[in-house]
Amino acid sequence: MSEHPNDHNSKISEDAIIAVQLSKLKRETASSKTAQGDLKGLQNSLDADGLNVKAASDALKIVEKGKKQKTINYITDLLKYLRVLGQPLEADQLELFQSVPVMPGILEQAYEDGLLAGRTGEDRFSSPHDLNSDSGREWDKGFGVGEKERETVLAMEQEAEIVPAEGEANDDESPDEGQSNVEASIMAAE
Repeated sequence: MSEHPNDHNSKISEDAIIAVQLSKLKRETASSKTAQGDLKGLQNSLDADGLNVKAASDALKIVEKGKKQKTINYITDLLKYLRVLGQPLEADQLELFQSVPVMPGILEQAYEDGLLAGRTGEDRFSSPHDLNSDSGREWDKGFGVGEKERETVLAMEQEAEIVPAEGEANDDESPDEGQSNVEASIMAAE
């Protein structure tokens, strides 16, 4: 059998097809391992900064899958069962449950949505509101505040990587044990 690489009508051996497919799988596996390593490094850094990574990941999944109400129902039942078993919430634990208005007005909701979009780095033009409307202007106002907050947090993180905390050498040493990068940056700025 004569195989010509530039002749698309030629028969390709099964081994050649398998080899190409295996090379794609190998590249994707290596890329995935790198991404998983990057994710693990980010999770460790966020954990060191005080973020409960497990709870944060769960919250992202709940939002992504649209399971907020199902999760609320689960937590409600869980707390009821704990109460029945003689383990109710203590009075000081009730403050853990922050409440928001059941139905915020459209302008308040537009502002909150814009604030979240700015904080999470979404595109300024992703507003679901007409920017010439009251709700559009509120969304944009919230976006601007959120974007500034995001820039401040990212700058603090960048500073923490560049500026050593007081008493540390100017090399790639990590902050004191138990101290987050953001805390080290704040201390260095004082």
